[in-house]
Amino acid sequence: MTTLALHEWGNPAAPALLLVHGLTESAAAWPDAVAGWSSRYHVLAVDLRGHGMSPRWDDEALNRAPQTMQEDLERVLSSLPEPLSARPISSARSTS
Repeated sequence: MTTLALHEWGNPAAPALLLVHGLTESAAAWPDAVAGWSSRYHVLAVDLRGHGMSPRWDDEALNRAPQTMQEDLERVLSSLPEPLSARPISSARSTS
């Protein structure tokens, strides 16, 4: 289970497309992608830790930042219903 905010559009039975925002953004950074892909994919956009509607960093998580970020995304992927998590498509970007 993940505590990160996950936003969804499109048909949940379609292949999953996971959108991961950059350092200074949130899941709201993807309006064009959602508009273009939600007719073919189950579009999911995550608010990474400390962004958007997701929980903020605590000292323990911050001390392990790279591992925490990996674990957060692994939890997001494992929270997807089967068979969507079997072969998700992901897209990431950073404007920094």
